[in-house]
Amino acid sequence: MNVSLRHVLLLWVIFGLSAMTAKGQADTLLQIPVVEISAEGIRSQSPGSQVKQWTAAEINSISASDLSELLREEGIYIKSYGLGSLATSSFRGGAAGHTLVLWNGLPVQSPMLGQLDLSLLPLGSFNSVRLQRGGGSGAWGSGAIGGVINLENGISFSNGVGVSSETVLGDFGRLRQATSIQLSSKIFSSKTTFEYREARNDFRYPISPDLPEREQTNAELSQRIFTQDLGWKISDKDQLTAHIWHQNSFREIPPTNVQTRSLAEQRDEVTRTMLKYRRESARFKLNVKAAFFDEQILFSDPSIGLEAPSGFQTYLAEASGEFSLSEKNGFFIGHTQTVTQAEADEYRETAREHRWSVFGMWRYTARDLTLQAELRQESFDGELVSPVPSIGAEYSPIKNWLIKGKISKNFRLPTLNDRFWVPGGNPDLKAESGWSQEATIENRFLIENSVFKWSITGFNREIDNWIMWSPQQGSGFWSASNLATVWSRGLELRASSRIYISNLELFIDGGYDKTLSTNGGNSDVPGMEVGAQLLYTPEQMAFVSAKVEIRGLSISYRHSYTGASRGVNEPIPEFHTADVRLQYSGEAKQDKGKVCASFFFDIMNLYDADYFVIDRRPMPGINFQAGIRISYDHVKTNQ
Repeated sequence: MNVSLRHVLLLWVIFGLSAMTAKGQADTLLQIPVVEISAEGIRSQSPGSQVKQWTAAEINSISASDLSELLREEGIYIKSYGLGSLATSSFRGGAAGHTLVLWNGLPVQSPMLGQLDLSLLPLGSFNSVRLQRGGGSGAWGSGAIGGVINLENGISFSNGVGVSSETVLGDFGRLRQATSIQLSSKIFSSKTTFEYREARNDFRYPISPDLPEREQTNAELSQRIFTQDLGWKISDKDQLTAHIWHQNSFREIPPTNVQTRSLAEQRDEVTRTMLKYRRESARFKLNVKAAFFDEQILFSDPSIGLEAPSGFQTYLAEASGEFSLSEKNGFFIGHTQTVTQAEADEYRETAREHRWSVFGMWRYTARDLTLQAELRQESFDGELVSPVPSIGAEYSPIKNWLIKGKISKNFRLPTLNDRFWVPGGNPDLKAESGWSQEATIENRFLIENSVFKWSITGFNREIDNWIMWSPQQGSGFWSASNLATVWSRGLELRASSRIYISNLELFIDGGYDKTLSTNGGNSDVPGMEVGAQLLYTPEQMAFVSAKVEIRGLSISYRHSYTGASRGVNEPIPEFHTADVRLQYSGEAKQDKGKVCASFFFDIMNLYDADYFVIDRRPMPGINFQAGIRISYDHVKTNQ
């Protein structure tokens, strides 16, 4: 189906104008409650930034099985190498390493690669996923240039029992089975989750109009995930929690559409553990965390006799305190220590790295104004990084209107591979760093029982010492260097509505992003000419979604547009995709508990579009999946 960008934008503009035209009828603002899982307080709040948070219930209502699919729902550009393959994010024209992923407030990026494969991050065990667009290095450190994602495991002392199970079956051998068991009293809580995923990913795709379709081969995926969360409420003020996250993944690496076959495969085994202590009083909060992460990777390709094991261990410790001097003034201070060691055949010896940081924040809150200032000092193997300041503000000049903005300095330290890989690593690399600015105008209003919201955000960012791997003159290999200055700027438009008509609820959302991310300095790297748009960075993206719900039955439609971009080998054309979900949810209450059931059927790529996100890596055509989720919750009435 040939759908132009004009049609998508027309729908969005009509909706936005109709919402703004109706604004004059608003008399008050409906406040939509937000579930706050994070215990980070001031640190987790980001005045001036665009923030989106999903609860577990909201995640379950979306046809997303991993983090990359959830972010795509929010209009984030996901660089996917194909179904079941590597997926990374690009926030506001940034690189994959410019998205910082946190687990309960601690970074889980690979120190070897500086990024994380989002397709290997399942969502079943998290109570909350929080997304912050824009820079956040002042609060969170290295890598928080384009955006920050925090995955939270909440602890509930609900004095009850909860059990849930979900099964999903789909095309291309797709199977997902997830089970969660939660037991809690007034002082103890335990939540255990198991998840299994597998898929053959053997979809067919066209090569050219005069050739028959080809079936994708060597693309199987299997994954096992186990998480355990334990909580002990020592007193009304003290709480101790422990978290374990273990997963084992195997996947084959399929050939490109210009290759005849591939035998490559990769195995990942990850264990993450964390212990947290929290003490909270009326004016003071103390958080202490200790964590150990271990990740082992084995990449092999029998066709060339390659077997490349690698792995790392990271030890983290963090202590932070939050205190308030008055109702309007709050302060936050913290200190982190990180020690990493990594091994790979391409390192001459075991690579070691030590980082520490101190950071502080001040927050001022008045009736119509919120200010937050941050300052961070980081040390990297004994050398101090330039101080990282940030200031953000939100101001409501009149009822239901909000103006906010942020200015921040952000940075990313070179990875272990950038420094120690042989050949090509460069131990003298500088940290990527630069300033970013953003400003937003936002309006919310109520018409009878319906809620409308629209916003427009402008952003600007310039990063110096951009690290790139490129061929070096006079040598036969690629090497890491601080080659470029990258200038990113653009606009983000969002509009949403929640319309209530008798028993019917209508949800409409739309968005449009215009992003320019260009080389602003001298570079001899092919594809990085001065003024050229970065590779795999579309200038335009848009989406429109609608959902109708009545008495537990809902149907939703989402249409997205991704503009053309430049690939390494050839240009990547623009493309449209559309998804549909039909879902029914119901519940049965009993004296001792409640049983909930949800049935859903999804159609992905409704119009069977042929498209690529990465050149020569085909994406699947129209495909289907169906699933069922059942849960039981029982709350005790006695202690």
